[in-house]
Amino acid sequence: MSDGEHPRASSDDISSESLPSTDTWTEPPLLTIRQQKALLQLLQKGMSPAMACAEAGVLLDSARLTLALDLRFRRRCDPIPDTLTENVRAAIYSRAIKGTVTAQALWLKEEAARKAVRQPEDSLSPDELLAEVERISQVLKSLEAGSGPA
Repeated sequence: MSDGEHPRASSDDISSESLPSTDTWTEPPLLTIRQQKALLQLLQKGMSPAMACAEAGVLLDSARLTLALDLRFRRRCDPIPDTLTENVRAAIYSRAIKGTVTAQALWLKEEAARKAVRQPEDSLSPDELLAEVERISQVLKSLEAGSGPA
């Protein structure tokens, strides 16, 4: 057979819809607690799910099924992306403190973005916001008149 040819199906490979089939799809086994713990440790170190499964010796489909069906395992997996993000932030901060200008710029940019996203817990009501705008307007008018703040 040449490289471009596909193997021909033998009579054993051909089945009729009218004949009973012995081939079935089965669910992968769920991970044991020990496998879950091993997988979590690898994921927390930054491994991709596929690499962590290979290293732990478990099927990726088993990990996905366990994640879908086991609430405790899912709860333990949920914070992993945040943990990894914090690790990266810590590494950037460490380099910024040591004087790396690129890290300093990235850190300041990231902090500004984080602050912009955060919503203050004690947001002003519309009436309070209007009162604040009015107060600022009065201060600006008094500054323009040269008399200082009221």
